[in-house]
Amino acid sequence: MSLHEAMARSRQREAEEYRLVRRLTAGRLWARLGGYATRRARRSTQLPAAGASSANSSGCQCPTIPRSGTLASS
Repeated sequence: MSLHEAMARSRQREAEEYRLVRRLTAGRLWARLGGYATRRARRSTQLPAAGASSANSSGCQCPTIPRSGTLASS
């Protein structure tokens, strides 16, 4: 086997390994993204907790600031 053939085979092996690594990494990325989407969907469909009825219209539980500039307790 000549030096050129050995180098060509080596490059082919490296390219194949690179493709496999990219495929594996892409699979992990999509799995993580799918898990995030699932958790996000579950959170958005859950009913609010018993003490969470004081949420404002955007769903935020923090105190609101009225236009007069004083804090309003919820």
